[in-house]
Amino acid sequence: MNSTVRSRSRRRFSAIAILLVVTLCAACGSRLTDQQLLAGEQRTVLHVAGSSTGPTTTGSQAPTVPDTQPTGSGSGKTSPGAGGVGSATGSTTGSGTGTATGSGSSTGSGSPNGSTTGTGSAAASCTRSLAPLNIGTIGEYSGIFGPIFAPMAQMVQAWATSVNATGGINCHPVKYFVEDDGGDPSVDQSEAQTLVEQDHVIALVQESAPLAGAASVNYLVAHRIPVIGSEGGSDWFNHYSTFFPQFSSGLYVFKAFVAADATYGLPLHKTKFATLSCIEAELCSKLYSLAPQLAKSVGLTLVYRGQASLTSPDYTSNCQAAKKAGAQIFFIGLDTNSIERVMTNCASVGYHPTFSTGGSLATPALLKFRLAEGSVFTSGTIPFVDTNNAQVRAMDQVLRKYAPGVQPSAASMAGWISAQLFQMAAQHVSAIPTNTDILNALWKIQSNDIGGTTYPLTFTKGQPVKPRTCYWVVADHNGTYVNVGSGKLHCL
Repeated sequence: MNSTVRSRSRRRFSAIAILLVVTLCAACGSRLTDQQLLAGEQRTVLHVAGSSTGPTTTGSQAPTVPDTQPTGSGSGKTSPGAGGVGSATGSTTGSGTGTATGSGSSTGSGSPNGSTTGTGSAAASCTRSLAPLNIGTIGEYSGIFGPIFAPMAQMVQAWATSVNATGGINCHPVKYFVEDDGGDPSVDQSEAQTLVEQDHVIALVQESAPLAGAASVNYLVAHRIPVIGSEGGSDWFNHYSTFFPQFSSGLYVFKAFVAADATYGLPLHKTKFATLSCIEAELCSKLYSLAPQLAKSVGLTLVYRGQASLTSPDYTSNCQAAKKAGAQIFFIGLDTNSIERVMTNCASVGYHPTFSTGGSLATPALLKFRLAEGSVFTSGTIPFVDTNNAQVRAMDQVLRKYAPGVQPSAASMAGWISAQLFQMAAQHVSAIPTNTDILNALWKIQSNDIGGTTYPLTFTKGQPVKPRTCYWVVADHNGTYVNVGSGKLHCL
């Protein structure tokens, strides 16, 4: 078993772990319901490849991923794991020789400046297994955030399995360690130390810890561990040269949310804007305080801004206040289940604005929610339904083969791009892979949009990324996502 997922069950899911869902970004679209816009735009109705496979997961139980791994021979030690993302059991460590067998889809990648649009299928060609590429992730993968964040790690897990099925990356098998911090900063910090000092990871790939991840930043920076891929809400990705966001993250995602609503609303003369964000998280508070300035900067007028708890059973008073203010577009920065409650409460008082949210909050379950029809969603990456893109098709193929219970989504798109960035860098590792190999390769990436899946990324040694506000806009039309503006990437 060359591709490894280990989940440790240190999950003290604190009450504050219900907070920041407004910060998610990862890639999924802006919502549109007006027939005027649908008729006025050259819209593309996109097929959601693989969306019919596997159950739709809602609630607080993280979805599972089958532990589908390539087979090999050799000696090693298997340590059973417990719970966690994918409910994968066991991690393989130790020495021995093992040749991955079977075939699978793999995404082509070249030099750091090259495009990763090529995909292919090949049988394992390596007759030896070199030192493994140990990578990991820490995230809020249980509780209320499980259905939102878990698919990000599950996507990387499926990618690792597909890579190992074709012999690894230049004969280096990939081992992926998954840690669930439960929203607890002390647990996050402990798990970071375990990954670095015990598991000897050379990179963290797809971090999804906006609640607790700040606790480990200084440690990871001090140990020069590259952190590749944000869930969207973690602003520290914009401040350190060893952090590599794959799309707009942190405060820049807030700008994207509001700008996307303007992109949708202004052509329809919808300028009155409202926001509702959680009270539990600092980033929610920042959205609340920045909303007037952000709305004005893109031509919208903020007529109502509210705050509420993610645990609130009812949001009727917020709906009534937004309705009284005449808000035409209503951005909701809550978790997905709370978004559904807001939509239901607003409908009960006869209020039917254009609802809006962003990123991974737009889950497959929300797409099927009847009152979400006509909603707009901001996407930091190419919408996962755009199967005209070779990378989207490759992602779909890997999910179908190696994680058939996981539906393509904004979250899986975020994880896929993170994996592609790591794969590009890992092409250049030495015989004994190191974190320095990965850093040096990532710092050579210049103006690379990863096959058209994100804005052109540039990373420079010794400098934090220069943040950008870029987004796509997608709408829910009859339970199917459609591109707004012919699928164009917008950048401020």
